[in-house]
Amino acid sequence: MLAGLYEADLITLSGGVVLNALLPSARDGERLRVMSADGSRLLEANRSYLRQFGFQREEIEQRSIDQLRLWPSRAERAKVLELCRERGSVRGLESEMHTGSGNTLHVLLSGETIEWQGKPALLIAAQDVTERFELVNQLRESQKMEA
Repeated sequence: MLAGLYEADLITLSGGVVLNALLPSARDGERLRVMSADGSRLLEANRSYLRQFGFQREEIEQRSIDQLRLWPSRAERAKVLELCRERGSVRGLESEMHTGSGNTLHVLLSGETIEWQGKPALLIAAQDVTERFELVNQLRESQKMEA
């Protein structure tokens, strides 16, 4: 179950069936999106994802992932895709993502291979850990200066 998510934040399949039981570890407010199996398009995203990443639903429907510039590199995206294909799922993978305004977020990604409208796809959850990442870097810099 997508425990802790509000019903309004759940993504839905065509025909209005609520998508559930795919990411047991999803937490309240976690950013969820469905990506094509080849990683070229976002097929759906929940409201938390759209808010955090600064996109309108129409943008994700009309533009490719490359056009949205979500990943810092194609290699980064390929790594996530490959791990999901090999294992069927991935948990807690550190990555960088870009928002619609170009800001960089440090995220922990979890993903599951799913079937979406009869085709293979990936359900990806992104947990923003940018603040924690920046605090760790500040601590490292401080320790370097003391040494």
